[in-house]
Amino acid sequence: MTMKEKREVMIDEIILKQYQDMKKDYKVKVKLTYFKNSGKYYSEGVYMEDYIPLFKIWDRVKNMDIHPELNSKWKGLILVEVSDHINEHPHFVITE
Repeated sequence: MTMKEKREVMIDEIILKQYQDMKKDYKVKVKLTYFKNSGKYYSEGVYMEDYIPLFKIWDRVKNMDIHPELNSKWKGLILVEVSDHINEHPHFVITE
């Protein structure tokens, strides 16, 4: 394992420890706005998610494995907004 890989693993462990220390029953509202590949607005949806790191929420939205009811396997852009999260900032997820 290279030094860079070791550093990334250590950072991931520190981040996950911070989130594990928080209340496990704390949920955040995730707002999804769907856009077609042309950039035109299509639809939106909201669901509740455990308080986990933002990058994990973005990965879950991109994979859509755990939320098949939310336009599963969407082909286009998804704007993800988690306003209740301490590190909140809008993020586009590009699906293929």
